[in-house]
Amino acid sequence: MSSDYDAFEFIESPNINNAILEGYALILENSNRVKVTLDIEKETSNIEDFRPLANVSWDIISRLNLERLEILKKEIADQITTSSYSQSEYIPKEKDFNSLQNELKIDQINFYLEDFTLLFSAKNNFPNSTIYIQLNDAFEIENIEVLHQ
Repeated sequence: MSSDYDAFEFIESPNINNAILEGYALILENSNRVKVTLDIEKETSNIEDFRPLANVSWDIISRLNLERLEILKKEIADQITTSSYSQSEYIPKEKDFNSLQNELKIDQINFYLEDFTLLFSAKNNFPNSTIYIQLNDAFEIENIEVLHQ
């Protein structure tokens, strides 16, 4: 990072709403535009309070490449598909795993002081749902939740 780097330059249209910095960022080699939020878990309306988390967020976004995303999507699809069929006699087939993996799309990234979450959609496999993936800064999955809206 150069000395003239602005921690907020990667966030388009930043604004603070209920003490959370919101905006948009280009990810995956600038091919996808997603909503981003930064939550420093304290009441503030001063954008400078978000600078340390903005630096961490930029580091994470810059390391989120297509290869890493495909690895994550495979792991997510494996865990969700296995869990979805765990109470039935049906044994999921490769097409079940691949269908979800291929459909997963990042819609939003939420950054917190300790970790971050990727919010995915999969409109055919999980209509009216958001798939929350909590990760640490090494991109290891800590939690997966499918929330129906």
